[in-house]
Amino acid sequence: MKKFQTEYGKIHIQILGQSDWKIDNNSKMENTQFIGIRDFIHNAVNHPHDKMYSARQVHGGRILNSSELQSNTEEEGDGLCSYHTSHLLYIKTADCLPLFFWSDTNPVFGVLHIGWKGASLHFVEDFFLKMKIEMPEISFWNILFGPSISMKNYTVQEDVAVYFQDGVNSLQKFTDGFKLGVKEYVNEKLENLPCSFHFYDLGICTYEDNNFFSHRRKCLGRNLNLIWTT
Repeated sequence: MKKFQTEYGKIHIQILGQSDWKIDNNSKMENTQFIGIRDFIHNAVNHPHDKMYSARQVHGGRILNSSELQSNTEEEGDGLCSYHTSHLLYIKTADCLPLFFWSDTNPVFGVLHIGWKGASLHFVEDFFLKMKIEMPEISFWNILFGPSISMKNYTVQEDVAVYFQDGVNSLQKFTDGFKLGVKEYVNEKLENLPCSFHFYDLGICTYEDNNFFSHRRKCLGRNLNLIWTT
């Protein structure tokens, strides 16, 4: 678990992966079939069920406001944002990139689910440009990149690579295709915005680290990416 002090309390970030679910690489069952996700989260971090919010990821660009959601349902979206310090937000990932964000001064925080499709839509940049207009008093944002597949282990073909030709150090051509770094691409795009960011990176590759689920390793489970405040 990572903790960060802010003016309104502590930000907590935790990823519950394969080792937490105690599911081995050979399992043919998804972790959601073993136990209710919210029960699992409650047992792990002792957060109330009715203050948990999640989204049903669709590899798009919709970011949901937790104050407009029902805690016991999941709407389609690829990100969650909250202005309520009692809320816990979580998204499910395997090799896609979880991006956590929060302000040090204003009680606003969230988590985004970013695959290659989402990165190509540039919804992350659009979100922070929108927040710059809506909350100009925030001088900078904290960004933490969670576990995802690393660039060296993520091979794509021309049909995907064509969307990332403007990347500087996030796309490399090889004989068998292209190596794509979704995290590197998003980082490049954010650094070019008229916004200020403090970046943190857990540096974990889901393909290489058996503590986390990875679709490229044929795992069926999902990592749970949690952010909340106390």
